[in-house]
Amino acid sequence: MKSLTQNQFAGVPRRRFLSRLLCAAAPLERDNEIDRITKIINDRPFPYSPLQPVLQKHIPPHTLSTGLVEDVLGHLFGVHSNGLKALEFFRYTVRHSLCGPTSVLTLKAISIMILKIAKFKSDEDTSWHLKRRRMMCLLEGNLMHSRFSLDTKTMNILLLGFKESGDVNSVELFYHEMVRRGFKPNTVTYNIRIDAYCKRGCVGDGLRLLEGMEGVGCLPTELFDGIITRNMQPDIAAYNAMISALIKAKYVNAAIALMDEMKTKHIGHDNMTYHTLFFGLMRSKEIDGVCELYHKMVERNFVPKTQTVVMLMKYFGINGQVDLRLQLWEYLVGKGHCPHGHALDLLVIGLRSRGRELEAFECSKQMLERGTLMTEATFQMLGGKLNEMVKKLKVFLPLSKGHANGITNSSAFNVERIFLT
Repeated sequence: MKSLTQNQFAGVPRRRFLSRLLCAAAPLERDNEIDRITKIINDRPFPYSPLQPVLQKHIPPHTLSTGLVEDVLGHLFGVHSNGLKALEFFRYTVRHSLCGPTSVLTLKAISIMILKIAKFKSDEDTSWHLKRRRMMCLLEGNLMHSRFSLDTKTMNILLLGFKESGDVNSVELFYHEMVRRGFKPNTVTYNIRIDAYCKRGCVGDGLRLLEGMEGVGCLPTELFDGIITRNMQPDIAAYNAMISALIKAKYVNAAIALMDEMKTKHIGHDNMTYHTLFFGLMRSKEIDGVCELYHKMVERNFVPKTQTVVMLMKYFGINGQVDLRLQLWEYLVGKGHCPHGHALDLLVIGLRSRGRELEAFECSKQMLERGTLMTEATFQMLGGKLNEMVKKLKVFLPLSKGHANGITNSSAFNVERIFLT
């Protein structure tokens, strides 16, 4: 592939790339409803103003369903909203909705927990044995005595955890443990092992596994050319995998062309699409390309996730584009999202370096109004500037007795009150 230019590659059938075919995304109407409810919740200055009456006015109980409630809660936590607001929404749904909350202890919840254990790294020589013992105790002690049963999917989740730790030996050791316990590997099992080898640079071992899959009844699937020959429509996951492969190979223009192709085929773009392309453009030092893609994203009313927001904030700052930082902040707030505290840190640093303290104060105030505290770093930066302004003012207007000599610990709370007035 490296022997092709980007223009040549654009004319070659996009084949031999692994991708995943997932279920279709939720309908646009449902996504809009989730965004609408999230904005209602985030825009309310709770706890200074009650949230329950607003919820009852704008979200009739009969419109709620278990799936919608779960999606809204996940969205609230995904955009780093005030946790108390999420709790208020949950309480509202419990009191007024006919659908009850699902059990907290689910197979998915257990899977997340064992995945975290599997990813745990230790410098001890016995790390594999420690992790294996922890997981087997959890599986056999909790899962086998509950309503859940062990299956290949559960074991694949554990195998994925070892893959994420970057330890290929642990992946193979657990794979053989899985087989020894009678679980039959499937295509997902082999995909995890192949991915582990490829990420460690052992492509030959990955190809060996790929060739050996057919011999054990696991046919390689999800090849992009196979999708086309079977008259199947590639979905957003398949395109994202293709775009990721192109970016890794530094074929940025071909990746952008693929994104445009998605639009012509009415296949939506998700956060993975944007994040991957932004990363590729930044790595290629395509400043104009980053700005162009950013403006397209805003025009399409797409709201990126925290990781992408922070990446853009950093990039705009490095390239001296403070106004774009501020525009991104205003765009997110206008969409009802409460950006992460780290994004505010970067924004405040950029604004202060340009002498734009009033705008920095206003953005911090917006964060507090939405019931989210700023980080200690931002508070110290703003407090230090206020203290400096007080000292300068004292030269011309001597303070009377009883006035504080600047910003002190006892008056820190008053600074927050200033933001909220």
